[in-house]
Amino acid sequence: MSKLQRTAKQFQDGWISFLRVLARNSKIKFVIRPNVRPCTDGKVAYLPSLPANLTEEDLILFKRWGYHEVGHIMHSDVPFFQEFSMEHGAFAGLLLNAVDDVYMEYAQTRSSRRSERFFRQGAAIMFDRGMFRDGSQSPQEAFASYTLCFLRSRRWSEY
Repeated sequence: MSKLQRTAKQFQDGWISFLRVLARNSKIKFVIRPNVRPCTDGKVAYLPSLPANLTEEDLILFKRWGYHEVGHIMHSDVPFFQEFSMEHGAFAGLLLNAVDDVYMEYAQTRSSRRSERFFRQGAAIMFDRGMFRDGSQSPQEAFASYTLCFLRSRRWSEY
């Protein structure tokens, strides 16, 4: 096993241990599956599994998504968001999520200082990998993406 692989394995083991402690202390359940988009239902945080050829960037994204979903569970009113989306439609839900992402990530950085590093580094990686929603799917997505980036850019220059 190369030094890089051992380091990646150690980072992965440390992150999984962190998730276990966080789950035990906060009662949050984590489900890690291949090809899942990071999301939460307010009690369970769903995260994509780490790739076999793990890079440091993959770990940063995993941590970013973990902090993001935990932030929704801790700082967002997920049941309200679900009801709001059902009542007003997918676009309204997408826009509300975009606005809340900014509020929630700022709140998360106040409760966990390390999370800001992962939010910022993860943003750069997601941009480089073309993972951000860019508005190409619909005018509604474009509006929500613009709103999200505009609000975030007021604090974090990466956006």
